[in-house]
Amino acid sequence: MVYANKQNTAVRCTSLGLNKGIHEISGAKCYDPFMITITRKADTFELAGIIDESLDFSQLYQYGDLIRLDLDAVTGINSIGTAKLIQLFQRRAGFQIEYYRCPSFFIQALNNIPMLLGPKRDPQAVKSLYYPYDCTLCVCEHSVLLNTKPLLGGGKNLSMPVLACPTCGVIMRLLEDPEDYLGFIFANFDKRAS
Repeated sequence: MVYANKQNTAVRCTSLGLNKGIHEISGAKCYDPFMITITRKADTFELAGIIDESLDFSQLYQYGDLIRLDLDAVTGINSIGTAKLIQLFQRRAGFQIEYYRCPSFFIQALNNIPMLLGPKRDPQAVKSLYYPYDCTLCVCEHSVLLNTKPLLGGGKNLSMPVLACPTCGVIMRLLEDPEDYLGFIFANFDKRAS
């Protein structure tokens, strides 16, 4: 299995004898893709692995009505994991989640299942996300971390950041149409307009 560390350096996980949790390999964290772990860091919970039926969110209720989830190391989400996230809101009135560093598959889940944003379906629950860009010169893709606050304020006149390729400096293009990729934001604007 190959994983990337925080410097986007590929690292091969060779800890075959260890099949649970997080492994350190030459300074990089290697996450077991078949197990979800939750690690508390200050006021944020870092999730790693697949959000699925093995995830137990019940421990989070003791930390108040606002939970911040960092999804940077999440490798996937299935239908049961989606249902468990939605149950967080259903089991406790007033419960809120803030999502940080959301990968593209999670953004797709938000677009398909707006209940993941909470009972009010508020797109402000997503604080940051990865947006796919590509460079036509290098022929490479880059997932760029974007703060959503500037995106949320733009309404229908969304202006995406123009970014240079970190490898060659050429201006990159968006791989996804913003209205499609950020559908969870636009759906909220459409509701307000009607």
